[in-house]
Amino acid sequence: MKRAVSAGVAWLADYTPNPHATLARWARGHLQRIASGCDWLVVEAPLQRSAAIMGQLSRAGQLGPVMGYPEADRAWWLVPPDAHDHLGVLA
Repeated sequence: MKRAVSAGVAWLADYTPNPHATLARWARGHLQRIASGCDWLVVEAPLQRSAAIMGQLSRAGQLGPVMGYPEADRAWWLVPPDAHDHLGVLA
């Protein structure tokens, strides 16, 4: 049985050179490098602080794509290219 892929996962995979291969790697639990390009910036932040902010954004209905790696206490946020004025909240 084939597992359904969420719209967010499919959207992110579309930014890789081979979305099908990327989805297969993710299904096996492997990572895939994704270039940020001109569509977004990637912001790295501490996971614990990010989790608190994610809760606030989720309650406001404004949570966007965030990737977390608990073992490294890191999170990566995808933000619009013009978001640099608002990034201090993650520091």
